Amino acid sequence: MSGAAGADEVLQRIEAGMDGLSPQLRRAARHLLDHPDRVPLVSMRRLADEAGVTPATFVRLAEKLGYAGFTELGALFRDRLAGGGDGRYAARSRRLQRLGAGDGPAGLVADFLAADRANLDRSLGGDAAPALAAAAGAIVAARRVVVVGQRKCHTLGFFLAYALDLVRPAVELAGDAAGLLPDRLRDLGAGDVLIAVTITRYARATRDAVVFAAGAGATVVVLTDDRDGAIAAYADHVLVMAHDGPGIFRSLTSGLALAQALVGLVAVGIGAPADDRVARAEAHLDGFRTLLDGPAQRRSIAPRGSRKDRSTSKPGAITGRQGGIDDG
Repeated sequence: MSGAAGADEVLQRIEAGMDGLSPQLRRAARHLLDHPDRVPLVSMRRLADEAGVTPATFVRLAEKLGYAGFTELGALFRDRLAGGGDGRYAARSRRLQRLGAGDGPAGLVADFLAADRANLDRSLGGDAAPALAAAAGAIVAARRVVVVGQRKCHTLGFFLAYALDLVRPAVELAGDAAGLLPDRLRDLGAGDVLIAVTITRYARATRDAVVFAAGAGATVVVLTDDRDGAIAAYADHVLVMAHDGPGIFRSLTSGLALAQALVGLVAVGIGAPADDRVARAEAHLDGFRTLLDGPAQRRSIAPRGSRKDRSTSKPGAITGRQGGIDDG
């Protein structure tokens, strides 16, 4: 039974059996009926405070409904929230409107914060460190690294390609501009790594890239939301990101945290050559005056009223320090 169907059935059972509950259980049950989307976003203790009962009351309610405890019951509501009902943006948008109307701005912001705290704990806790280390080792040893991220996951794919390129050579973001994604994958083979970022609802192009890379003998690293999903089945290394949240789009917060940790481990694995490459990249950007940062650049910008004295540099000069490579 899916999380959405399971949670909705629980809510129907609660509503039908309200009259048979004790006053305290009835208050807890009423809170679940009125605020089902709060269950995966806040702690059981906070739910109890909001309902005016003790946390033990929610445990007893879960047991009365036939669950081993509130954690098991709460998982149904977490799956319901992650799927947004039928999983489509329109359903998630309607749910967001309900939350906003009920909680107000401060409550809605608190919901986003609570959800992403839980996402970070679930994504970077447990066995995340060994999985990250293994994936990083493959990337360190790779001849070439190709990164694919479509639609909302393009954000994470772009960051991974940008950051990895700073610490090692031969990194490419494989985009699909002009329909050229298949061309970017043409030479993938043994010794190469494909990094794919995709979460439900999965991008077809990313799935196709993963299947092709696996068949070509490349090592596949997938950052996704289901360790047992169809796309993860083709991967050599799976990094699992939780993305629960009240928003229209599934949260990318834990995905970015995983990406940053992965890049950090790759840099450490490469060692001094990574430091040298970062230093060369900074010097290159400094030469192009890419970023408005640094004492030299600030001194070169005259205040209003003194523009004619603002610079004595020759036209086309690209001197002056600009700042770090992570700015902008």
